[in-house]
Amino acid sequence: MNSILKIALAGTMAVATVAPAQAAFVFNFESGNSSLTGSNGNSRVFSATDDGMTIQVRASAWSLQGDTVRNGYLGHYGSGLGVTNRNEGSSGHVADNGGSKDFILFQFDQSVDLNRVRLNFIGDDSDIVAGFGNVDFDWDAAVPNLNGQNVSALNALLPSLIDYNGGNGGGDRSSVRSINDADNSGNFWLVGPKFGSSNDSFKLGLIKASFTTPPPAVPEPSTWAMMIGGFGLVGGAMRSRRRKAKLSASMA
Repeated sequence: MNSILKIALAGTMAVATVAPAQAAFVFNFESGNSSLTGSNGNSRVFSATDDGMTIQVRASAWSLQGDTVRNGYLGHYGSGLGVTNRNEGSSGHVADNGGSKDFILFQFDQSVDLNRVRLNFIGDDSDIVAGFGNVDFDWDAAVPNLNGQNVSALNALLPSLIDYNGGNGGGDRSSVRSINDADNSGNFWLVGPKFGSSNDSFKLGLIKASFTTPPPAVPEPSTWAMMIGGFGLVGGAMRSRRRKAKLSASMA
């Protein structure tokens, strides 16, 4: 390939690379072996990688006890993440809404679209609640000013909470659920049994998050000039070749 064509191709490629790309990150929690009880307020950090990009998340356990938000113990088991709240012993290590309303908070190191979850070890039912927000505290630090606060403090962090109804459970049933149909993005997410029910319970086996990488910056003026100039040179070279071809034909 001659140098003129190379210049034109380089300019074309520079323009073609401005389209954004979407990466999918799967956080699989189905490999734990933690104890059934532990210190309230603990957290666990996970990471997922796709196409050379890594996203990290801090997970912590919570519950609504009446109108009060309390931190709990986040267990990590073979079936996924579970919650032991302050009113439970080791037998209550699933996320459930019988009495206290359990939930798990996820603090991502960047804004993501959390769009799918897998529930394992489902009890009687599997209705869930999920919501998102954007916060400005560090992703790997404890959620500030939440433990012991009124539920209004939680609502301030998560202005959008949506219920998703599920099927019956029993035994060790599993269910993959789509959430967030509107493709909202946030760096702070909640997943738990439906707050308005009392017979839902599960362990959270997996979450899937998407992240759209922004397109590269608009090409510099020099890049545009190179591209336009390259096409001009290609056009000029083609016209020159046609003239030479005609001249050769007339001399034959």
